[in-house]
Amino acid sequence: MTIYCSNCGNPNVEGDVFCRNCGKPLNPATAYSAGAPQTIVLQEPAPHTSGLSIAALVLGLLGIWPLAIIFGGIGISHTKPGRNVSGRGMAIAGLVLGIVVGLLYIGLFTWAFIAGFTHSSFPFTGGSSV
Repeated sequence: MTIYCSNCGNPNVEGDVFCRNCGKPLNPATAYSAGAPQTIVLQEPAPHTSGLSIAALVLGLLGIWPLAIIFGGIGISHTKPGRNVSGRGMAIAGLVLGIVVGLLYIGLFTWAFIAGFTHSSFPFTGGSSV
């Protein structure tokens, strides 16, 4: 059987205490006659993913390590427990990738710099130019 709301006219299913459209009691006499206090349960909104965490992960994968480290650190601070923001794992992964790629770049450039100065054909090392 369908019960129509006297406030908005929305059809509701039999057994509903409140209107599904406007929330008004369908029959005030039966809505509060149970004697037990009504408990209203509020749901938290679904967590959203931090854009900075996503950016940190993508930048870390692309090898843009300075921005990956910066966005990863900020993303971690935005996704602390108790906040309604997800993406902490992505922020940590972006931060770690940024650090690893940065160390690899620094090691590569250091090796190339040292190898360039120790090579015998480099003009300032005293090797023969002939």
